[in-house]
Amino acid sequence: RRMASRLPDPEALAQIRRLVDVRWLVIHIDVLRYPDRARWRAAAQQEDDLRSVYDDGNTLILEVLRSPDTGLWQSSLGPGPERDQTLTGISRESLTPIMQRGQLRATGPSEVREPIAPDLGIPFSLHVRNGSKVSWPGLDPDTEGLVMIQSRWISEDQRTQGELLIPMDTDLAPGEKKKLEVRLPRLGTPGVYDLCFGLVQIQDGKPTAMAIRPFPLKLNLLGTNGAKAAGKTKATSDFLRTSNSACGGLGSVTHVYSGTHAS
Repeated sequence: RRMASRLPDPEALAQIRRLVDVRWLVIHIDVLRYPDRARWRAAAQQEDDLRSVYDDGNTLILEVLRSPDTGLWQSSLGPGPERDQTLTGISRESLTPIMQRGQLRATGPSEVREPIAPDLGIPFSLHVRNGSKVSWPGLDPDTEGLVMIQSRWISEDQRTQGELLIPMDTDLAPGEKKKLEVRLPRLGTPGVYDLCFGLVQIQDGKPTAMAIRPFPLKLNLLGTNGAKAAGKTKATSDFLRTSNSACGGLGSVTHVYSGTHAS
């Protein structure tokens, strides 16, 4: 579902095609938002791996052309013995501190007004860099050993808090940088929130914080009348060196996010 939400991104299409032998995509153009309609129209005309076979203005049917790696990982999706390596052959072993060198940056809004559309959420761009000499595993149906993003938030009055694990759904090679587009759900009641994004690795089924500085943000969630909550928001760059209570609990999480976009 997460990968499908990234379509028609070429990398997402390539990953899905390796996972399953998908042959057809049916897109209900008439229910999409305008930017998404434009993306699908462009993909139907320009993407070499897709061929338009039906288009009545409301519904678009695309054929996914076969390639040598179609269904390459399909046999690994069913039940079977645990695998020491991910789909792409990366070890699931715990990354040592020297293997955890890298950087995480986040950008997003400082204010959001309710109501927040469930299908849009609150958008953030995460920039992840692997500064080590080994690949970071991020793509596999079994989460053990994967590097993920963790998000935590706490309201200024400490009454509301939440957390999410955000799968990257992509590996990071040594020195590689990737941009992940994620959307957080409604955080809680209107007010000022501390947010924090950090990198974790799943070990024995639990997230363990990596030795990479987490990235704090502040968000003012406005009510439907547009009134600002008490307190002041700060731009991401100004807030980096201030205290943030949300960053204190990285490494424990109960929910897994359902949508992410890597580029």
